Amino acid sequence: MASPQYTSEQQPQYTGEQQPQYGAQQPGMQPIQEKQQYQQQQQSFPQQQIPQQQPQQPLPQNNFASAMPLQSLQQGPAPVDCPMCRVRQMTRVEFVSGGTTHLVALLCCLGLCCGCIPYLTTWFKDVEHKCGNCGALLAVWHRSGRTEVLAHATV
Repeated sequence: MASPQYTSEQQPQYTGEQQPQYGAQQPGMQPIQEKQQYQQQQQSFPQQQIPQQQPQQPLPQNNFASAMPLQSLQQGPAPVDCPMCRVRQMTRVEFVSGGTTHLVALLCCLGLCCGCIPYLTTWFKDVEHKCGNCGALLAVWHRSGRTEVLAHATV
């Protein structure tokens, strides 16, 4: 497309301040010199040092104020002093089938023909307590209510 051709009568006449100046600053635009000065200022300022935070160390897991005697353990985990590794740690519990489980399964089998139900739930199972540190079997809580201590203190 060709540029428009003006005759001398049609050409716009600019007077004084109206005449456009090429290379002048336009709104929202910075001249090259200002950009260079800004970049030099940024380089001359020292980079701001952000202090790095030290990674938080995990809290020790054996910060229990008191330990439960092994003969007092019941269904849930509890902090104990392990006689094997001598560390105060929360016990890990595991549900295992015991005498009560077998008895209830026999009764369910005779009455309802659903002898597998006691083996699928934890309601009728015994609880084994293991050390949270070394994994040693410490005690077994039976559904009948008694606790059998399996690990004794070694001197």
